[in-house]
Amino acid sequence: YLMMENDKNLSFSGAVQLLANWLNEDTTDLVKKSRQKIETSEKVAPYTEFYVNSQMKERAKPENKEIYTELVKGLFRGCSIDEMRAGCKAFDIGLNKFETEEGTQVRLFIPEYDENKIAWGSYRYNRNYTSRKGLLRKNCKRILFGSHLLKFYNKEKPIIVSEGHSDVVVNVAKYLQC
Repeated sequence: YLMMENDKNLSFSGAVQLLANWLNEDTTDLVKKSRQKIETSEKVAPYTEFYVNSQMKERAKPENKEIYTELVKGLFRGCSIDEMRAGCKAFDIGLNKFETEEGTQVRLFIPEYDENKIAWGSYRYNRNYTSRKGLLRKNCKRILFGSHLLKFYNKEKPIIVSEGHSDVVVNVAKYLQC
């Protein structure tokens, strides 16, 4: 029910409000932040399943094993090998290589799934870059990151709301409801 309401294209604070309402929590103490919504051109279509799978296949290539392992260990620092595997599986983390003016960049590819497991956007992460560690897909529908996992959560246990993609991924890897 919560994510069916997400077609309103909510902000982060709006999504927090929806989640609090879903959990029947008092929201009077929540800090309310609001930003002016920026109108953009028509949103891009979601990624195809083929594209997401191709990013996961890229990580399996023998020539990419070393860099993929290094990037995963950087994202999941402080996690065990089993927790790293659980996080990679929960979010279908792949490997993305692309050309820029500075040359080839290699980043982890983390699809942003909605509650129906449709990948609307992505977060491409490499903690070794000094300029920008994470890149979001431009001009796509913004969803509550990790919402594809909500149906598996126990409503009686606490749910951690995190703003950062890497925080959500690591918390899920640690078997927390995030």
